[in-house]
Amino acid sequence: MALATMNFYAKSLRRFTTFNIIIPSDKIYLNQQDEPLKEKPYKTLYLLHGLLNGHTIWDSYSNIQALANDYNLCVVMPAGENKFYVDSEVNDEYHCKLIGEELVKFTRQTFNLSDKREDTFIGGYSMGGYGALIVAFNYPETFSKVIGLSSGVNKEMILTADDTQKAFFTRKQYENIFGVEKLEDINNSKWDYNYMAKKIIDDNKPLPDIFLACGKQDFLNNYNVKFKNYLLELGYDVTWLEGEGEHNWDYWNPAIKKAIEWLNIPLDTKSVRGGKLVL
Repeated sequence: MALATMNFYAKSLRRFTTFNIIIPSDKIYLNQQDEPLKEKPYKTLYLLHGLLNGHTIWDSYSNIQALANDYNLCVVMPAGENKFYVDSEVNDEYHCKLIGEELVKFTRQTFNLSDKREDTFIGGYSMGGYGALIVAFNYPETFSKVIGLSSGVNKEMILTADDTQKAFFTRKQYENIFGVEKLEDINNSKWDYNYMAKKIIDDNKPLPDIFLACGKQDFLNNYNVKFKNYLLELGYDVTWLEGEGEHNWDYWNPAIKKAIEWLNIPLDTKSVRGGKLVL
């Protein structure tokens, strides 16, 4: 398994940006002649971080490296800053386009990644869960499965923001982030998860399968339950994981393991882990 930090120029941001990437490239495969077998293109998970965190958080707090190795899965973890993974003409920054188009294209061209929709996934926690859903709904032809852990599907809280920072940002800051003249313009826009979930159905676009998880003690639980029920009413294939837990890594760590199992990638019994080769 290799872990690398990459910097590349993003036209969507008009500057360089950073992502970490996990590639299970040092796995050993042997045939009867003890010759290495040719690797197939990797299935890929684009994994987004939450508010006030960065592209290294998954490596620091989760077991994602071991999971990537076990399932022969490439994991790309971009820097989303605090921009909710949306496009904003106000800031002239296009984070949704960055993830859904530019990063996918760059990583596929640079690494041995599959270009098939069925092999391309996106996920995240909190703000990253919201971002994963928004990017997938805006690029349904690219991503076949979405993982949302304690997803920020709480636009009601954002819409009530005022000139204080009790909701992380002021009303004006939210308007700049989402690129809207007034905050209410988020409704029925590309950044409204309810609207976009229905829009891709109306547009006859392929629907991603969705894995949602949120602990019962999480302050976002009610919002996630409501969104899960809405998706089921629309006809989405939704897997729901709840259980005891708050808005923290004690819940997200076992949840991401369940989510990667849900991706239905065969467990690689020939992977090297802890110096042992299983044949």
